[in-house]
Amino acid sequence: MRSARAGFGPLLPDGFGWSAFVGGGERLAARIDQLDVRVAVADAGGTVEGYCVVGPTRDEGQAGGEVWTLFVDPGAWGGGAADRLLMDGLGWMSGRDADPVTVWSFVDNRRAKRFYERHAFRADGAQRTLPEFAGLVAERLARPQSATARRTRSATARPSTSASSTRRTT
Repeated sequence: MRSARAGFGPLLPDGFGWSAFVGGGERLAARIDQLDVRVAVADAGGTVEGYCVVGPTRDEGQAGGEVWTLFVDPGAWGGGAADRLLMDGLGWMSGRDADPVTVWSFVDNRRAKRFYERHAFRADGAQRTLPEFAGLVAERLARPQSATARRTRSATARPSTSASSTRRTT
């Protein structure tokens, strides 16, 4: 919740009721065994820094994979946790031939957009208005499978210099 408030708060109107986030983790956890998803958690010394959930695209009529959610605690921003979490998810989707891989991000969330663009995601023109987020507009960013395979190989070839680790459950 701290990550959502830090990342999305400046985009939302004063008094926004964060009900869209309340219980979201519990709802996902209750269904996780029924879904074909990968959940990765980054932690540092037993403290959760962030998590990422990836799986098949939820866009009707589309093929490929999707980054369903990626949140990192603001105290860990810039420390590489988001990169490691995303690369873990992209590697998992690469093994499933998910092509392309997409993510939905608020149009005005410049920080997130820069992050995904560094990982070869590009806006594909699809947008949608999200009433549950005060009518903010989200855009879909897509990344071809070839970029996934290249980045995953190069990321796994370099050893991590961080004390953080990624735990994985499916």
